[in-house]
Amino acid sequence: MIKKEWHWMSDLKQTNKITMDKKPTIYCGGGKKMNNNWMTVTVHIDKVKEHVFDYKGNKYLKLNVNLKDQPDQYGKDVSLSVNTYNPEEQKVEDLTESEIKKQIEVIDTYFKFVDNRKLYTAGDLLNIFAKENVDGCLIDPYTGLNIERGGKIGQFDRNYLFCNNVREFCNKTGKTVYINTHPISEAARRVYKPGHTLEGYVQPPKSSDIEGGMGFINRADDVYAIHRMGNHPEFKTMTELHVQKVKNVMTGGELTTLDEPLRFNFYNGYYTIGGNNPLKHIQNG
Repeated sequence: MIKKEWHWMSDLKQTNKITMDKKPTIYCGGGKKMNNNWMTVTVHIDKVKEHVFDYKGNKYLKLNVNLKDQPDQYGKDVSLSVNTYNPEEQKVEDLTESEIKKQIEVIDTYFKFVDNRKLYTAGDLLNIFAKENVDGCLIDPYTGLNIERGGKIGQFDRNYLFCNNVREFCNKTGKTVYINTHPISEAARRVYKPGHTLEGYVQPPKSSDIEGGMGFINRADDVYAIHRMGNHPEFKTMTELHVQKVKNVMTGGELTTLDEPLRFNFYNGYYTIGGNNPLKHIQNG
């Protein structure tokens, strides 16, 4: 597990007030009230599977059942929504100044930060990474680096040279380097086709869509695409992780299927997957 990590970050420590959006209601089905003691309902499985959680070896799902005053146009007077309430949650905006400072101290225990008020070349960052006692390093974004110009080398070849230098750095130091970059413009115009459940929304980028060419794909051990649909009414807080390349599958790694990425739900400053907060499990031992 990575103990420390270099990466770029906005100046959170100077933020005086942190606000978060209200958690959206996730409607997942409905039904009819047959009598005072009996209701029939239908659950949209695709909408709730990310909220199923494990407890003592069994899987559970918490739902809210709402009885409407009047039936809707389909004759249904029962609606279902996912119960996302967690009594252990503490809202970010409710934290005191001392609590925020305490959380920053926790962050500083595991992470170190490069001063992002200046520009660095790739060589500058690799030199900084090499001198620090860290396990992993993150460059975000690659396009934010100060390009080392000179000679007749083109951008495509420069990207390959950068990837080769990073690979050599990893081999020599035993450290892991993560590189964040962006997709090409064409990928942002590619939407799901008519008939798909996500018709009209932007598709996740393919590995070949990486800005800068195939050098990153060919030289990297693993390639992930992080995708969000911020304009979707239900999935706007969801982050998809598409695993598009895994060099070593002997230890259990594998690609995600096209329409079944890993989905992380973001709320109140942390991510959950399948209704579970992995970091909380680590913190609790």
